[in-house]
Amino acid sequence: MISPAPRLVLHVDIDAFFAAIEQQRNPALKGKPVIVGAGVIASCSYEARAFGLKAGMTMSEAKRLCPRAVILEGHAQTYRCFAEVIFNHCRALSPAIETYLDEAYCDLSGTERLHGDVFAAARALKNAILAETGLTVTCGLGPNRMLAKLIGKTVKPDGLAALAAEDADAFLAERPIEQLAGVG
Repeated sequence: MISPAPRLVLHVDIDAFFAAIEQQRNPALKGKPVIVGAGVIASCSYEARAFGLKAGMTMSEAKRLCPRAVILEGHAQTYRCFAEVIFNHCRALSPAIETYLDEAYCDLSGTERLHGDVFAAARALKNAILAETGLTVTCGLGPNRMLAKLIGKTVKPDGLAALAAEDADAFLAERPIEQLAGVG
């Protein structure tokens, strides 16, 4: 009996999604703290995050922490278009993907014969997305969705990391409990 190939999931997370698109659309915003949202932060650039800003924070708190931030209301349809371009790249890599607002889970189980080195395939995906959209993505490869996302978070922004199933227990033991899905 042939044992099934181990499960392999690629998590693709668009870095600072809305804010990065606004910086891409208006090069004068590159390197500046950018906030997208109304009332609360929907997305903020890494430059804004350096001041302690994060998604869900009220605008009044954001303005207090970073008075020079550029605040934009956003362009939902534009963001959707960028996301679709990125997700189409994911569809070219994986036979099964799940997409959400700014992230995708790509099941790469059993695709090693097609892609060869899946880590190299993920790196090529990142490069193709950057070349077409000007946006960076962080990617994590793991034996399941949770671990793929968690390992990716360790290399944000614009990183790529992999976690083998046999290393999962040691990796999880080092993580704060709040990082686990559904906790915190």
